[in-house]
This record gives sequence, structure tokens and C-alpha cells, in this order.
Amino acid sequence: MRVNYEINSMKNKRESDAKLSKTLERLKSEMHTELDRRSNAIRAEYEQRLANELRERERQMKEKFESEYESRVQMEIRKKSAEMERKKAVLEKHIMEQAKKLFN
Repeated sequence: MRVNYEINSMKNKRESDAKLSKTLERLKSEMHTELDRRSNAIRAEYEQRLANELRERERQMKEKFESEYESRVQMEIRKKSAEMERKKAVLEKHIMEQAKKLFN
């Protein structure tokens, strides 16, 4: 009887070990799947946040560039206008001098 008990006990232990092993493998697989899912969610959230930050920085830089560009263009326009006015005044003076020479 004792031998049968020991044999049954060993069988039960092996079956129990096999069940435990299967359970552990299943849990390991589930945990790995959950880890992958969470990692992907975190990665997607990070990439979205990064994309939003980059879009905002790009918008700010574009506004700054456009503002600086407009300022420089206006400054160049003022310089060219002033230069044209000076040339116009010199030309008018020259024309007046030539007209005086012709009509005197």
C-alpha cells in the first residue's frame, strides 16, 4: 500500500509540476504580451508628444523667420527708397543746372 501511495504521490507531484510549469509559461506569455502592449502604447504616446512639440517649435520658428524676413525687406525697401530720392534730387539739380545753361 505504501508503495502505491508513493507511486501515486510521485504521479501527483509530476502532474502538479506539469500544471505549474504550464501555468508559469502561460503567465510568462501573458506578461510578455502585456509588456509589449504597454511598451507600444508608451512609444506611441512619446512619438505623438514629440511630433506635437516639433510642430509647435516649427510654427514658432516660422513665425520668427517671417517676422525677421519682413523686417529686413522693409528696411531694404526704405534704404532703396532713400537712395532713389537722393539720386532723384541729384538728377533734378543737374537738369536744372543744364536748363539754366541752355536758357541763359
